[in-house]
Amino acid sequence: MRAKSWFVLLAVTILAVAAALWLVAARDERLAERVYGEPLYPGLAARVNDIAELGFDTGLEQWTIRRDDAGVWRMAERGGYPADPDRVKQAAVALGKAAVVAPKTADPAKHERLSLVGPDPEVESADNVKTVAMTAKTAEGETLAALILGKTKQLPTSSEPGQVYVRREGEDRTWLVESRFDIRKDPTAWLDKTLLKIERARIREVVVEHPGGETLRLKRNPYGDLRPVDMPEGRVTEDIRLTAAQRSLEFLPFADVRPAEEVDMSGAVKTTYRADNGMVVTVRTKEAGFETDGDPAYWVTFDIRHDPESVSADADMPELTGPDEEKPVIDPEEGAARAQAAMERAEGWAYLFAEFTAQNFIHRMETVTSPKEES
Repeated sequence: MRAKSWFVLLAVTILAVAAALWLVAARDERLAERVYGEPLYPGLAARVNDIAELGFDTGLEQWTIRRDDAGVWRMAERGGYPADPDRVKQAAVALGKAAVVAPKTADPAKHERLSLVGPDPEVESADNVKTVAMTAKTAEGETLAALILGKTKQLPTSSEPGQVYVRREGEDRTWLVESRFDIRKDPTAWLDKTLLKIERARIREVVVEHPGGETLRLKRNPYGDLRPVDMPEGRVTEDIRLTAAQRSLEFLPFADVRPAEEVDMSGAVKTTYRADNGMVVTVRTKEAGFETDGDPAYWVTFDIRHDPESVSADADMPELTGPDEEKPVIDPEEGAARAQAAMERAEGWAYLFAEFTAQNFIHRMETVTSPKEES
C-alpha cells in the first residue's frame, strides 16, 4: 500500500513538472513569435544621431566617449584624446539596429552560462573579459540604451550580421540579438590612431642626442639611404637598422596616450628629423618603467613644425630611391600644411610605444654599425 502511494505521488510529480515545462516552452514560443525581428530598443535607430555619449565597463576598465561641441568624439579617461570616429559610429549604429532573434532565459541563475551576469571586477586582463556593459546617452544625459553584452554566438560576415546574447539593464530576461556589434574590450582600441606620417624617401637627416652629450648624426646619401656621419674606422653599417630608423615616422602604432603634463620627460633622448619639404620633427623618448604587451614601454612626445629654411635644395635630393618609392618632390606649402595638421594632433600628448618601435628613435653609433669582420 505504501509502495503504491509512492508511485502515485511520483507520477503526479512527473506530470506536474512536465506540465510546467510545457507551459514555459509554450510561453517562450509565443514570445519568440511575437518579438522576432523586433528592435532591441524600439525607436533607437531613428535617434542614433542623438547619441552623444557611449560608456563601457568590462570590470577591468571603464571608459566613456563623448562628442564635444565641434563633433569630435573624445575619451574622458585619456584626458579627452580623440576617439576613432568610425569605430564609435559603428557601435552606435549597431546598437540602434540590434534586432531580437529569440528570447532566452529569464532565470538569473542561468545568466552566467551566457556571460550575462555583469562585468567581472576580478578579471585580470582584456583577453579574459567575457562581458561588457554598454550605455548610450544623449548630450542632455537621457539614457537611450543600457545593456550587457555576453557571449557571441556568431561573428558578423561581410554579408550577414553577427549574433550575440544580451540583457537589458535591470531586466532578468535575456535575448539573442543580431547586429554588427564589434565592441572592443580594451579602451585603447577606441583611440584614433591617426598621428603622423613622413615617408622614408622624404627624410634627409636624423640627429639623435643622448643625455650626457653622445650624438649620432645620420645623413642621406645620393642613393636615398641614411648613413652615419663620422663612422669610426673598422666598422660597417647595419643597413636593416638604418632603414628602420629612416622609416620610423612612416607608421606610429602607439599603445596608449596621456596628457604630456602627466609624464616626466626629463632625461629623454632627443631625436630631430628633417624632411625635404621643410618639416622638422623633434621626438623625445624615455623609458616608462613598465611593460606594454610584454615588452618594455617608452613614453614619446612629438614637436612638429615647418621651417622654410630647412627645405631641401635640389643638390640635397637623392639620385635614386627604393624600387617602390616615388622620388620626393620638394613642396614647402604641402610640408607646412602637413606640419600644422600633425602638430594639432600631437601637441600636448605623450604616447606610449613598445620597445620595438621606440628603439628606432634612440639609436647610437654602436647600434647602427658593427665591427668589420677580418677577411
